[in-house]
Amino acid sequence: MALVVLGLVILLLGKTAPGLSPELAELLARTGYENLGRLLEELGLQSRAVYLPSLLLTDGARALIPLSEESCASAGTQRLDDRLVVSCGDGQDDVGLLVSTPGSAALRLLQYPPGATMDEVSVAVTQVAVSSLRIARGIGLHEYANHVEVSFIGETVPTAWLASAVEDCLGSLSASIAAALVAEAKGRRVSIESESVVGSTRTVTLAILPA
Repeated sequence: MALVVLGLVILLLGKTAPGLSPELAELLARTGYENLGRLLEELGLQSRAVYLPSLLLTDGARALIPLSEESCASAGTQRLDDRLVVSCGDGQDDVGLLVSTPGSAALRLLQYPPGATMDEVSVAVTQVAVSSLRIARGIGLHEYANHVEVSFIGETVPTAWLASAVEDCLGSLSASIAAALVAEAKGRRVSIESESVVGSTRTVTLAILPA
């Protein structure tokens, strides 16, 4: 897991600072996520991750991959220990993996935490996805009924950047960034409800979960 975090940090910094090799960063990140993918496949985990804001953790934002879709449903505002395997409820099956994600690493690119309004979230997503990482040419946001729809216009993410098992749980690179930023901005748990791609635009629908 440390290799994942190291690779992501270098990858993100390598996009914005001179003297760092993007090739080395991508190698470390890919290796880390391939190992995470093998772990998820071995454990048989296929449930969607729940993105958590930093206020629910002791050491920065993370994503929780429940043991099953029914696990950890009542976690709410429970503060979790910063461990790989965590208890996330009172039930016997309320167990999950607490992992770093591309989105949680991308939060480090922001000088200040994102604000809770849609205008502030839009500025934060644009700064990360368009200005810093350059994985899209533009961003569109729409909020409705505890959902946020984020469009990455002109997306330019390399294909198969994440291992398939990892993407099944954490979502695409763009979706991970959107989910982590919205979770941090709203101070709420967020899940990726759906993704669709039309031409070069990826649309990510996020669900803001009950407190």
